[in-house]
Amino acid sequence: TTTVTALPASPSIFGQSVTFTATVAVVAPGVGTPTGTVSFNIDGNIYCANTPLSAGLTATCTQAGLPALPAGLRNVVALYNGDAGFNGSAGTLNYTVNKALPTLTITGDTPDPSIIGQPYAVTWTVGVTAPGAGTPTGTVTIADGTDTCTAPVGAGVCNMVSTTAGNKALTGFYSGDANFFSASTLPPGVPHVVNMSISGTVRDGITLVPAAGQPMTLLCASPAASSATANASGVFTFTGQFTGP
Repeated sequence: TTTVTALPASPSIFGQSVTFTATVAVVAPGVGTPTGTVSFNIDGNIYCANTPLSAGLTATCTQAGLPALPAGLRNVVALYNGDAGFNGSAGTLNYTVNKALPTLTITGDTPDPSIIGQPYAVTWTVGVTAPGAGTPTGTVTIADGTDTCTAPVGAGVCNMVSTTAGNKALTGFYSGDANFFSASTLPPGVPHVVNMSISGTVRDGITLVPAAGQPMTLLCASPAASSATANASGVFTFTGQFTGP
């Protein structure tokens, strides 16, 4: 007879090293010491083919001879190939591999502050919690509370375009894949400031032709304002070129 066991016992985590052990025994009234080899069949694929039996009548198949076992229920069969005095036999094991647990961290947002409509790069890292291992696939979505951007997890960056001004809290969501659970960033989120973008004519509030050296009061009109004389609140930086006599 052949039996098969696993270390760690089912379930393991995707990317975790697993060792399968086949043990061969003699059924009475037969006696003697079997020789020969064992091969391991996992989901129809042969691994660790023709592994010799040890003196303890065992054969092992470990990470060096296995691929990363996909998440899900795996059917493991240990096939003892027999020898001149012993028939071959097989032992089976239903073995579960769970998805690995990832982590998502936003690592940067540049430039900060940005202005409405200006793309800014949000970068991230996706890690894997031990004993899981491997490379997550799928997508990461970044949100600022109103707008979002999405890119493949391997890109590590997406360009966010915020359509509203204010103090934002950037959060992220990793979609997960066949071997990794989904993950979100931890609250409260990464702070980011989005300022208004204002364009239009700057005037002194009295005349469009001030005298040289005359103090000026600069007025700004928001594009959403119904009147060019409506003042926008906040702190503004004025850039441009003065023309005149």
